[in-house]
Amino acid sequence: MWLAILRVAQDPNDLDADTQALKPVLGDAMQVVPASCFSGLPDHFSGERYVLGIVTDSKSQTDAVLTAAKLSALFEAPVAETCGA
Repeated sequence: MWLAILRVAQDPNDLDADTQALKPVLGDAMQVVPASCFSGLPDHFSGERYVLGIVTDSKSQTDAVLTAAKLSALFEAPVAETCGA
């Protein structure tokens, strides 16, 4: 699984405006979840934070979504989901 983080916040409510704006563009690839649901994140993205990101099966899929949406990621990497799908 590949993750591209677009935004990070301590409070998930702080991501609401971005979530509403990006959901029509990103569709099902977009997720807002606790950062603790992914292993392999750098410390400044992990812990008691929430991430708004794109989750796909591969880097090429993630890059295609980012390109189509004209977005840049704060961080991209393969990750393991630890909270279940």
